[in-house]
Amino acid sequence: MKNKNIIVGIFFGLLILVGLFVYKDYGISWDEPIQHKLGVQTYDYVFGQNEQLLKNSDRFYGQHYEFLLIIAEKVFNITDVQMVYQMRHLVNYLFFILGAFFFYLLLRRRLRSVGWGLLGSALLVFSPRIFAHSFYNSKDVVFLTLFIIASYLALVFMEKRNLLFSLIASFVTALLIGIRVMGVVLPILVLDLFSLGGKSRASNKKVFLYLVFTALFTILVWPILWEAPLQNFLEAFNYFPQKTGILFFGEKISSTAVPWYYTLGWILVTTPFSYLVLGLIGLWHVIEDIPKVRRDDLLILGWFALPLVATIVMHSVLHDTWRQMFFIYPPILYFAILGLAKSSPDFRKGLKILLGVNLFFVLTFMVRNHPYQNIYFSEFAKRPYGSEFSLDYWGLSYKQGYEYLASVDSRSEIKVFADGLPGETNLMMLPLEERIRFQFVSNKSSADYYLTTYRGSRELYASPVFYEIVVDGARILGIYKVD
Repeated sequence: MKNKNIIVGIFFGLLILVGLFVYKDYGISWDEPIQHKLGVQTYDYVFGQNEQLLKNSDRFYGQHYEFLLIIAEKVFNITDVQMVYQMRHLVNYLFFILGAFFFYLLLRRRLRSVGWGLLGSALLVFSPRIFAHSFYNSKDVVFLTLFIIASYLALVFMEKRNLLFSLIASFVTALLIGIRVMGVVLPILVLDLFSLGGKSRASNKKVFLYLVFTALFTILVWPILWEAPLQNFLEAFNYFPQKTGILFFGEKISSTAVPWYYTLGWILVTTPFSYLVLGLIGLWHVIEDIPKVRRDDLLILGWFALPLVATIVMHSVLHDTWRQMFFIYPPILYFAILGLAKSSPDFRKGLKILLGVNLFFVLTFMVRNHPYQNIYFSEFAKRPYGSEFSLDYWGLSYKQGYEYLASVDSRSEIKVFADGLPGETNLMMLPLEERIRFQFVSNKSSADYYLTTYRGSRELYASPVFYEIVVDGARILGIYKVD
């Protein structure tokens, strides 16, 4: 056991080391300045400085997490804007690795195996899109991470059924709900699983305490609920973000009218092939044995199926690929490991070969195309990707575009124009001495260079491209000289 603990420590230590080497490579996503502003307003609201938070249209998304990031800024006296976002990227990644560790615990608990647990964590981290988002996505990947942690603690609570674990599990569940209101799925599943386990008075009391503590902690960690808990909680359920356009299998669709198979389609084209095959095998093992299925498997099955069905039935608004549904990805990997572990020895050998070969190509893609792992597509996606799907919709590649311009243009003033907010904010990721050479202008005709990530349009402009970033044959950024 001591040797196994050393192996686990080395594994997660290496993952942390990877993050320390690469966290500065990622640009600023579209939502990050918005989330940073939310954190500032939450900080001001908590300490009674103003109530701008109550007017923020994004006030329902992860206030407590953004608040803690602002606290970190102040504690470490981080004032330079580049360092602010670099700090955020590092903290986001480290928190994700904490989630990967709890995913290891979840699988080790289920299969009584350190090896299967580590393999599951490896597949989670080496999922290209999830890996990239783990640095700059402080909503969807944080929600995914907290869902893993809260689910593990909920299972431990259902086993121990004591006051201490009731408090711990309910507090983390509250943190989960405070990121996205969809987190209420977990206490619903816990309530259902308690009911399946019998209706003794002691069990009813334990689950009642868990639900009460969850409700109280949710109000505590979600400042928007402090003045009118029930009213604002219901408003969070009814809140619909703005309408945006999405390129999905070659068709331009609206985020307010996605087809029922939208999430499933994105899972198909962005998840490594072998992960899906193994996931389906594991899911079959669970469904086949449903009368005798374990509580752990039922919770994971509900974690995957209930939100997916809910978004289909309720015609939910979904933006930018399936990032808002990333949190149902860990169950796919859970079933993948289960499928591998429960298969017959001979069949398992073939599955290991399939996984090993596919994982080699996945890792090769991640290294070769760093830091654009968010553009990964599986074998199910049709080429050319740019005419079929949204690519760099969050504008992260603007960072490398500006770095290139800074290296080839030595003028003291460089005028630039770009599409969308990230085209301006990514200038902040340059070192100060380079940053001050750039002037962002209000229209393309006044600029020396025009940058675009082609969000909402795959039109290639008539003038020759001055510089481009290409991932797997798809152009994700173009820089054009303006005459």
